[in-house]
Amino acid sequence: ARILRNGVEALDEFEKALQLAPAGTHQAWSSAATGQVQALLELDRSGEAAALADEHVATAERVLGYVPDPLQLIRSLAFARDRRENAASGAEEVIARLHGQGTGGLLLGYAHEIRALIAQELADDSAFEAHAQVCRELYLTHKHPALKAKVQRLLHARRRNTAPSSEQLLGSLDSTSALSTSRIEVALSQC
Repeated sequence: ARILRNGVEALDEFEKALQLAPAGTHQAWSSAATGQVQALLELDRSGEAAALADEHVATAERVLGYVPDPLQLIRSLAFARDRRENAASGAEEVIARLHGQGTGGLLLGYAHEIRALIAQELADDSAFEAHAQVCRELYLTHKHPALKAKVQRLLHARRRNTAPSSEQLLGSLDSTSALSTSRIEVALSQC
């Protein structure tokens, strides 16, 4: 999605990826399913995004036996954008599970970033501040310019009291795809 910079093209590419790697056949399915929902959100098609996220979650539960965290997180954001009840609950569950497992780093930072965006959608200032702060702490620990830019976009959008643009959110989705890559890059940069 980051390379394409076009929601419609991204949507087509994710559809192709899902056809090539159906659930349970390749680990890329989760990233493609998450990306497809994100692309719909970028196109301001929140109703479709929420419905598709539900379909992907049902597929994950049926085929994989669990719901990957990034998919659960993007589903929660789609629910918030579609003004569904309990939009934040899925993200809260992911965050609680990650804390319970002792997981930190980029995945936890991404979870808090998405939860801050959900809070912004719901006009919950205190939740936004709390989750944005945790996101900032986790991302800035890595001293990576891309993570610093993500924090700045998140905080800048809040100061303007608007949701980040589709282009700005491309970085959010790419966090899920790039978590492994970023971890490797951070580890290598410290060598």
